[in-house]
Amino acid sequence: MKARRVRPILERLEDRIAPATIAGPSGVWTSIGPAPIVGNTSDGGIVSGRVTSIAPNPADPTGNSVYIGTAGGGVWAGSNIHSNAPTWTPLTDNLAAQVNDPFVTLSVGAVTAVLDPASQITTIYAGLGEANAESTFMTPGSGGSQFYGTGIIKSSDGGQNWSLLGGNGTSNIFYRSAISKIIALPPNPAIVGPNNLGVVYAAVSTAKNGVVGQEGIYISTDAGVTWTNLTAATGLPTNLMYSDLVIDPANRSILYAAIGEAAGDPANGVYMTTDGGIHWQQLAGLPTGGQGGNTGAVGRITLALSPTPDPATGNYVLYAALMAIAMRAA
Repeated sequence: MKARRVRPILERLEDRIAPATIAGPSGVWTSIGPAPIVGNTSDGGIVSGRVTSIAPNPADPTGNSVYIGTAGGGVWAGSNIHSNAPTWTPLTDNLAAQVNDPFVTLSVGAVTAVLDPASQITTIYAGLGEANAESTFMTPGSGGSQFYGTGIIKSSDGGQNWSLLGGNGTSNIFYRSAISKIIALPPNPAIVGPNNLGVVYAAVSTAKNGVVGQEGIYISTDAGVTWTNLTAATGLPTNLMYSDLVIDPANRSILYAAIGEAAGDPANGVYMTTDGGIHWQQLAGLPTGGQGGNTGAVGRITLALSPTPDPATGNYVLYAALMAIAMRAA
């Protein structure tokens, strides 16, 4: 049987606004904005780009406010999101001037927010560089729409002011990489002392047109001042897409990471650590590999953990979404 070819179709980014509602098999979805394109982008109009990450505001117990990361419009704050007229405010339009670094971009791959229960200060972390590459199917034109980043930014005043973590310019440890996920933990209440600043994890991925060799799962034990590549220290690859990361809600030492190289790779799969990243092991029972690997032909992988334990087992449930890669003859 002759293999069927798939021809990618590129959508022209014409002026448009967000649709009001979309009917789906699970009900009706209502678009709450911000719209991807507003007006003519060449005249400097407000543009968000596709939404790459959503994080609830932990200081809002009503769940009515969020932070979002976008592919080309930076970080936004959304308030009254459950109302008929939510408000969206861009927070990073002056980022380059604030961090004094002309290399920074507004391409965001991940955003998260954490509340310090002692100080009641909410800290926002955003990873620059979109990590949604699907390189097997990309044309040069579509690949060019996904930009690398220049580090991880941080704000402790609701996004009014930002600092760039990891160094400036080309010296930044994450320069020309993409950030797939950030997990920020508040200071451990069991530890007393000035060095208890909170732990931050980052999944660092390959970026289109970026620099390869810095990928992995990173940890910072001083709220982003210094970083260590945990997976590199255990011999896992440093040149593949680390496409997602989740943490056990009840045990901060248990994490699950996905190596999801979009084009496929023998190392693709889900990995687990039970000691905070010192040791990692690949989980059995899931498809693995990809181009040049086994017949699993797995590309990008995304993960989710249930927020509460399964009542029947008492365990949290791990979900994995795997992108299949069509095997091609040489």
